Amino acid sequence: MTTDDRDAPPPVNAALPGLAPGDRARRLTEEMLLLLLDRKSGDLEPVPLWTLAYALSGAALMDLSILNRIDTDARFLTLIDPAPLGDAVLDPVLAEIAGVGEARPIRYWLDRFAERSEELKEGSLEALVRRGVLEPWEGGFLELARSGSREHAAASAVATLEEDVRLRVIQCLLGSDIPDPVDVMTICLADACGIFPKILARPELDAVQPRLELVRRMDHIGRAVSTAVWEVEPPPRKPATRTTRPIPEARGLPVVGNGVAMARDMTGFLLQQYRLLGPVFRVRAPGRRYIVLAGPSANQFLNRHGKDCLRSAEVWHGFAGALGAGRMMTGMDGAEHFRLRRAHRDGYARAALENRIDDAVLIARRQAHDWVKAAGPVPVVRAMQRIITEQLGTILAGTSPREYLDDLTAFVRTLLMVKVARRRPAMWLWTPRFRRARRRVLELFDRVLTTHLERPGHIQPDLIDDLLRLHESDPQFFPETDHRAAMLGPYIAGFDTVASMCAFMLYALLKHPPVMHGMRREADALFAGGPVTAARLAASDMARRVALETLRLYPLNPAVFRWVANSFEFEGCSIAAGEPVLVATTLPHFLPELFPDPQRFDIDRYTEGRNEHKRPGAFAPFGLGTHHCLGAGFAESQMTLTMLTILHAVDLEMRPGGYELRIRRTPTSRPCNRFSLRATARSD
Repeated sequence: MTTDDRDAPPPVNAALPGLAPGDRARRLTEEMLLLLLDRKSGDLEPVPLWTLAYALSGAALMDLSILNRIDTDARFLTLIDPAPLGDAVLDPVLAEIAGVGEARPIRYWLDRFAERSEELKEGSLEALVRRGVLEPWEGGFLELARSGSREHAAASAVATLEEDVRLRVIQCLLGSDIPDPVDVMTICLADACGIFPKILARPELDAVQPRLELVRRMDHIGRAVSTAVWEVEPPPRKPATRTTRPIPEARGLPVVGNGVAMARDMTGFLLQQYRLLGPVFRVRAPGRRYIVLAGPSANQFLNRHGKDCLRSAEVWHGFAGALGAGRMMTGMDGAEHFRLRRAHRDGYARAALENRIDDAVLIARRQAHDWVKAAGPVPVVRAMQRIITEQLGTILAGTSPREYLDDLTAFVRTLLMVKVARRRPAMWLWTPRFRRARRRVLELFDRVLTTHLERPGHIQPDLIDDLLRLHESDPQFFPETDHRAAMLGPYIAGFDTVASMCAFMLYALLKHPPVMHGMRREADALFAGGPVTAARLAASDMARRVALETLRLYPLNPAVFRWVANSFEFEGCSIAAGEPVLVATTLPHFLPELFPDPQRFDIDRYTEGRNEHKRPGAFAPFGLGTHHCLGAGFAESQMTLTMLTILHAVDLEMRPGGYELRIRRTPTSRPCNRFSLRATARSD
């Protein structure tokens, strides 16, 4: 024993009594990340990168120590057992120690594995997700599995949840009993990361300092981690090791730049420039310049780093203001955006539709039968808007928008063109038509709100009920001024998106009769088997593949607009903070290296063995990252259920016969109004 050890309590590097290594349910790497998880923001507490790196490195070594694979004294770490554990996070660490084959100072290994801290963090978070302790959100957000969910139930017997970790740690510091070995190590790691000021009030923190000092001395690795964190200076900002290349610019016309080409066919234009200039380039429109990020790597960047590098608040601020709201979910970023998305989650979930399948079927069937009675051809986009908005209003907001459809159309499309796309002057918001539409839309909101405030409490809650509960629990976070934008969301989001998807889907079916006949057989089988259930709908494989191919071939938005919040480097180019950016999310849909013969409608792309859409960065019909469409699952099920209902109810013919699709591309893509159909009652 060295001099440093004489006054220290015995080390606690033994395995937990009564718990075999293979049975151990928790890892210190995981417990530390659970302590760092900020439940409001869905992200880890801000910790300096070098601090987190050494804490994760120490946590991995502590885990190996508890599992009797290594041993330590005051200075050295030695290998005991090189046998793999079957653990994707710890086995590479153990193998590296075994490869050296001799005792080395603890600090040597801390330095070495700190360089691999990102692997340790990602691997541990993935393990927590696999075991159902954490639920992942788009864009890298995380939260604890919700109580009562299937994942939570499966994990609760084997997983230590974040509240339990915090409770154990606090009880250990406030108590006087000999602490559990794992708690000692967890406290050392938490202390190194500066967690205690975040979970203890100042008087409590002062009171536990003597106990904290004692616990720090109980573990060799813990002391080494603390020392490493205290001694290591923040790494200086390194000068760039390579020169970033200039961003090329697309050739355009004088004054208007690329505006005409983008207005005519933005997807085709961006695809052409991607082939010429690569994944980063500049484009110009009158009075505006954008940096375009394109290709699969751009989609992967948006999905992984968008929440840190990009913002959407500036894009949607004007839209929210037209409703008298200070903000709306699409125009929020960071922790507040994550929190509001959570409040919307259940309302927009696929299950919300699956619980009301009969209502959705009744609405679609009734409208399809009305087509049969129509005096002439039925305009498809308009017809689908009636079905989709009726379904959304009934299921999500408890109020039919039938009499407000024209007003919703004028209101939303004008706002998108003026405030978001900025393709129309602000004077459009002062026209009599828009002002009337706004009054009518606000009248619809009043009806929605009144319906929910007055209806009996035993009625199945919907999205609006969830939002009212959020307001009651935290009126400062979700004030009444923001209610309009949120509660009109189902109507605003669906009539020009899901309705257009369904219109494109009808066109694809009418242009490909064998596919339509196959899907009709699937529809007849679905309705012949009794009431439609969620499980039987999910088993409609052809309908699912038709929907996916429609979403690929006819995307609603060629790109998402963002502002750069923090500068970053992408594909060798420096992108500065404050720049406006277009991320061409659906451009990969048309790359032959991802989707062979991309202009061909081919539902077999989504069969086992091909699954072309599952390639990284290839398929993004609903956006990516933190602003990925919250109702994507709902929309897919709504498309398939609505189309199956229509095909089962009526026979369809395109009008005019042989019509070739023309697309209106603003504010979102949709078939032109000339695309119509004629419906007749089914003869079989």
